[in-house]
Amino acid sequence: MKRSFMLIFLMVLIVAATGFAATPKDTLVIGANTGIFITMDPAVAYEVFPNKIVAALYAQLVKLEAIEGVIVPVPDIAESWEISEDGLTYTFNIRKGVKFSNGDPLTADDVLFSLKRPIVLESVSAWFLVDIFGINKDNVDEKIKMIDDYTVSITLNAPYAENITLGILSNMFTGIVNKDVVLEHEVDGDLGGAWLTDHSAGAGPYVLVQWERNNVILLEANPNYYGNQPPLKRIMVRDIPEASNQRLLLERGDIDVAWDLTPQLLEEAKRNPDIVEVKVPGHS
Repeated sequence: MKRSFMLIFLMVLIVAATGFAATPKDTLVIGANTGIFITMDPAVAYEVFPNKIVAALYAQLVKLEAIEGVIVPVPDIAESWEISEDGLTYTFNIRKGVKFSNGDPLTADDVLFSLKRPIVLESVSAWFLVDIFGINKDNVDEKIKMIDDYTVSITLNAPYAENITLGILSNMFTGIVNKDVVLEHEVDGDLGGAWLTDHSAGAGPYVLVQWERNNVILLEANPNYYGNQPPLKRIMVRDIPEASNQRLLLERGDIDVAWDLTPQLLEEAKRNPDIVEVKVPGHS
């Protein structure tokens, strides 16, 4: 597999080693500036931190994992795929037995709907599909097709390297939404966009249970998640716009993670033996 398109960088978090004494051990409290959050709709969410939260709510066609220090595409809802001899058509085999958070079965019909949504909505996140793969509102029905209840195909405009294609398809716009639930909340042809702004209808490890803007975001573990249950039952994001306040609350034990520390605050915080710097691989 070619890997030249992937640029590795480190996402740095600063974490309290002792945790927040006033919250249960199965709850993670993150302090962050949530003013950048606009929507929880996977077809629209674009910024880095909001995408991390949205990614916890939705299973995707494929996802990225760091394997031996290299970020590579791996199966998620698509458990396997085949590539045509000309390199243009990818046929994805959808994992069977997956349920959405409300218990509804996830099928290729949901995948098809979800892949088309950002194109039909002309979302900013769809530029990958439009500008690179040549898929647009006029040809989307012939480019993205449902073969049967558990098979979907995507046809590109050129035979790109497999890791480039799958890397693009690992972006958040491939988050699979529950078609029936979303269309129940459709208003004026928005394909459920207004409702998905502050609700979730996914099959990811978590469910959105609360979002009070400029205050708190609360996720709870999805009991119907097809994978292993996450060790943390809840994730709470507290709106703390000032990085200096994040550091203060971290050192006091009021939050477990400070998301937005400046380099100077980061270096200062690391002097505290109860605080740990965590680096995880990322990509751009």
